[in-house]
Amino acid sequence: MKNLFPLIKKEIRIEINGLSVSRANQLLFENLTSTITNHDIVIVRGDNGMGKTSLLEAISGLLTYSSGEIKFLVSEHRTSFKNLIAYQPSSSYCKTLLTIKEELSFWAKIHNNSSLVDDVLRFMKLQGTFNLQTQSLSTGQRKRLEIAKVIITQKPVWIFDEPYAGMDSNGVELIDTVLKDHVSRGGIVILASHKHTKIEKIQTQIITMKAS
Repeated sequence: MKNLFPLIKKEIRIEINGLSVSRANQLLFENLTSTITNHDIVIVRGDNGMGKTSLLEAISGLLTYSSGEIKFLVSEHRTSFKNLIAYQPSSSYCKTLLTIKEELSFWAKIHNNSSLVDDVLRFMKLQGTFNLQTQSLSTGQRKRLEIAKVIITQKPVWIFDEPYAGMDSNGVELIDTVLKDHVSRGGIVILASHKHTKIEKIQTQIITMKAS
């Protein structure tokens, strides 16, 4: 099996300075400041409606924030979030008539990593399901496929919204292993989750979202 978690040698830093986000003219949070770098696991906590997803989307470049700044740096040089981030929302779109392997192959082709498809599927314990159409997947199988899509990007920064939702104990343990392997090689993980797992033993930062 190929090494699915490449060593990230360059220093990566995400600087969040005085960030404020509003939606529908409602201020969700304000003046949030944080610095995130290699080997970090950042867990975002907070009740529903407190802005967890909005924060993840802002970092991922999917949401325009009201004020503040997010800087992405590689070896002290500014870069675009597009070069660094793989974002997995709480529920993602799959082409329902494609098989698991076809779906992952589609994403692999976009990122020029087609040679990794079979290894990623095996690593995510999806062997034997290659030919299942995505519309027939269980919640756990779909979640494993979503994680596989993030791995296949080979991006250094992974952002997840509720990655453990719908997973049984084996699935939770597998996700913990994936995240640990990624950060051990210099990657960064930012996730929002209600579930408490073993990953918290090596977390480096908690961001708690509160009503503004």
